[in-house]
Amino acid sequence: MIPAEEIASAVLYLAEDQFGLMRDQIPQAVSRLFGVERLRGESADIIRNVTDGLVDKGLLRTSGPQVYVA
Repeated sequence: MIPAEEIASAVLYLAEDQFGLMRDQIPQAVSRLFGVERLRGESADIIRNVTDGLVDKGLLRTSGPQVYVA
């Protein structure tokens, strides 16, 4: 029950801190950041949707499977 805004902040933080992330690893990395050990499918989908929204807004950019801060 983490708000989408906090998930977005976590994705942006991780992408900046790690100088980019593999897109398929983002849900697990975000869940670990919040201290969640086991990520359920629906939670991973929410994180993927938030990530897609950040790409659509131009806050993240993609290069193949990598995601970077724009």
